[in-house]
Amino acid sequence: MKISLNSLYSKLNGGVSNCPLACTQQCKVKEKSILTTESEHSCPLSLHQAETCAEVLYGDAEVIFNLSATGDGKSLAAFLATFLEAYFRVMGLYPTNALVDDQYRQQKDYHKIFKKNYQERVEQVYGAALAHKIKNSPDLTNKFQELIFILTKTPIILTNPDIFHLITHFRYQDIAYEPYLIVDALARNIDLWVFDEFHIFGAHQEIATINSLLLIRETQQRKRKFLFTSATPKDSFIKMLKQAGFKTKLIGGKDYHSNQKLLGFRPILQKIELNFIQLEEFGTLNWLQKNLDEIKNYLMKEVKGRGLIIVNSVALAGKIVRELKSLLEPHDIRVEEISGRISKKEREKIYEALKNESRPVLVVGTSAVDVGVDFELNLLIFESSDVSTVIQRLGRLGRHPRFKSYQAFILISQRTPWIYARLEAEFESEKTYSRFEFQEKLNDCFPSSTDFWQYHNRWGFLQAQGMLHQMTSGGKERAEVMKPIKERMNNYMKKINLIGTSYDKCWKYNPDVLRKKIQEQLLSFRGSSNLQAAVWDISSSSSNFYTYDLLRLLPYTLVEVINRETFIQQAVSVGHIEEEFLDEYIQVYLKLNQNSWLNERQIIEIKCKKTARELQTCTLTLLNKISITNHPQELEISQFLRHKELLAFLIPLGKKQLSDLYRMLYLNPTFGLYQLTDLDQDAYACAFNHNALLLEALSQTNKELKNICLSHTQSYFF
Repeated sequence: MKISLNSLYSKLNGGVSNCPLACTQQCKVKEKSILTTESEHSCPLSLHQAETCAEVLYGDAEVIFNLSATGDGKSLAAFLATFLEAYFRVMGLYPTNALVDDQYRQQKDYHKIFKKNYQERVEQVYGAALAHKIKNSPDLTNKFQELIFILTKTPIILTNPDIFHLITHFRYQDIAYEPYLIVDALARNIDLWVFDEFHIFGAHQEIATINSLLLIRETQQRKRKFLFTSATPKDSFIKMLKQAGFKTKLIGGKDYHSNQKLLGFRPILQKIELNFIQLEEFGTLNWLQKNLDEIKNYLMKEVKGRGLIIVNSVALAGKIVRELKSLLEPHDIRVEEISGRISKKEREKIYEALKNESRPVLVVGTSAVDVGVDFELNLLIFESSDVSTVIQRLGRLGRHPRFKSYQAFILISQRTPWIYARLEAEFESEKTYSRFEFQEKLNDCFPSSTDFWQYHNRWGFLQAQGMLHQMTSGGKERAEVMKPIKERMNNYMKKINLIGTSYDKCWKYNPDVLRKKIQEQLLSFRGSSNLQAAVWDISSSSSNFYTYDLLRLLPYTLVEVINRETFIQQAVSVGHIEEEFLDEYIQVYLKLNQNSWLNERQIIEIKCKKTARELQTCTLTLLNKISITNHPQELEISQFLRHKELLAFLIPLGKKQLSDLYRMLYLNPTFGLYQLTDLDQDAYACAFNHNALLLEALSQTNKELKNICLSHTQSYFF
């Protein structure tokens, strides 16, 4: 099905004497930058940029949501205050480390525009970067000390939510200092926290973030500001913030005009042709192979044609790149990959290629290019998942007016054919829609229950209590210092149902292994993986080293199991350090060779050497004695799997298929659900770790899931 989307124009700021920034005689932005203005306008900003900066600097709201469209300059709006006011300090939080790198590159451009030295003002902070700093510094001994230094000295800090979470949950330690000192440094020195594209996170992360915001607010008397830059924020999240006593304000999202340029508006997105594609059994790669000629012709008909393919799996991205290189490069089309398995140095080379390469270029990527990455495109192909992801990815296309036409293909997973049926019902083929009408109709087509709102009531209070436990445990001095803060936080947590049983009762030491596994998940930001693999990947032109979930990797590859010593030796030889790959978080070390990628995706299944009577279903359980099937190396992989004990949630399938559960429960196609078979040949849908908690919460309210579990009513409580 094919439709068209009209171009989009953003309203400009009124300028001098009509400016939210109180510019009366001269534009503050033009005065301090080299930004140019539209004709007959005194200010180079869009209205939402000026309003966001004004609210950050002068407004009453503690939490601000910038709802402007993708491509309309939300990043500049977020950091504008630190360029206008020298004292102002910002921490930017980005979903992936690749995006931290990309934002660092963007900050270079911003600092050039505002005539400042980025090297003196900007710092990247994530696990590997911290480890390298400590390794190369004679004066620093651990991450605690390095973070204290950065927090007290740096005007702009670019990091990920995981680092932020670890700080606010007292996970960084130094025997010479109390842990709350680093929390104090965070709360006292930063004026604004920017949460970029927060819509990609779920219920677990929302609770963790609200807890952290409460801690910062109740630690400091001076008002702190929090900015969320997302075109599609969740109403439930905003409601919880208000219940927790935060004054909120929504900016942007409405000041747009569609189809034609008017005075006072600037173009931000070009008109595009949009195709909805229902994938068949063999998925994305098969569709790309069948439509290769169309892709090739579309890239070649434009001068310096630029295409982007976004998929939901790093492993699939690697497979696609390998296949398309062999098919397209003989036609003088360059194929590159930007994903979590590609090193920072290689990504920099690819970005330069996009600017300077005279040939057409096709980039294959994952979430590393979902947000924050901005380059010229005339062709976009991407896998869909939910509304927010579709809107975000579609916003990559048409930002730059240099091409004659723009083409997008939205791939609907074979797991979710009902979504395509809804799209056909909502949209009329060959019709042109405004961006606003498109998004409104799209909301009715994609499932909404994947927000897992049930998690808030089921596990939210225990997650919150875990934070309070971390705050006050570790000695009498810490408990006394944190006591008044904890009491104030408690009062607000009660208003959003995050207070239940006493945290002492919930989190006191208990040898129960299941309890410990649950606590481990509740205290992490993204949830941990007990099947984390460290990968030495030499399947491309250079060696890459990264970590990846084993069950998401195996369907696409053959692997060679190696020892840790060999892995670390090779990683260190190309500039990594051992601290990047902590053994406590990694279960297996793998090597991928040039011939590792399988020709066809394998449907991995899990076997458990237990009978149906031994397995607990429809409740959280510890799963062991497992192995994998339908993989050429199943015996080798199963050797280390059978000794693992994983937090799991099992749903009896009976005569149902996994695809039936995705449809019944409206699960995102990327949700980790695997088929498991016991010794009696009974089949189950199985989710691990954080996903297990989400399904357990869903089972409390979802009628379809309740019916399946009707005869399996066991439940685990603290």
